[in-house]
Amino acid sequence: MRSGSTRGRAASGSTRGRAGPSPGAGTPARRRPGARTRHGVRRATTSSLLTLLAAVVMTGCGIPASLPFDAGQPPGGLGSGERLFFVLDGRLQSVARVGPGMREPVSRLRLLFAGPDEDETASGLSTALPAGLTVASASSDGTRLLLSLSGAASIPSLGLRQIACTAAEDDLFDVRITLGDRPLGTHSCPTDL
Repeated sequence: MRSGSTRGRAASGSTRGRAGPSPGAGTPARRRPGARTRHGVRRATTSSLLTLLAAVVMTGCGIPASLPFDAGQPPGGLGSGERLFFVLDGRLQSVARVGPGMREPVSRLRLLFAGPDEDETASGLSTALPAGLTVASASSDGTRLLLSLSGAASIPSLGLRQIACTAAEDDLFDVRITLGDRPLGTHSCPTDL
């Protein structure tokens, strides 16, 4: 009776008591057909996400197509381009200007000395600089912009700040100003602008 039960167990496919290599001892473990490994699950998940993403892209996001339109000029003090500094309510206000040669401080100063344009004047901008002011020469000593001006008897302190802020560059932030043969000192643009 005992031997019959052992035979019955062997016949039913039990592996207890069988000698042979274990699954981790050099031979690959057998998997059920259709069983997924960790990599198989990851591939299936990635494939599902890519399919979902493709479906979303093909259906669009519901925003209708439109043609480009002109939004007008950026507001004063903002926008891309080189900055000129005018006066608004007794304080400096920057205005972005674009055009050829605007990277050069002398070009920006010539525009500054011409004053605010019609739109800027309509928005309340003015200048503290005297009429007739011109750039006689401009150079650098490596740390400062050396600026010689002519065409006026004097320049108020707010006007000197307009010049310093407009003429300043990233590597030449200080501006030494001379009016005719009279030195007006070295000026820097306030850091809170």
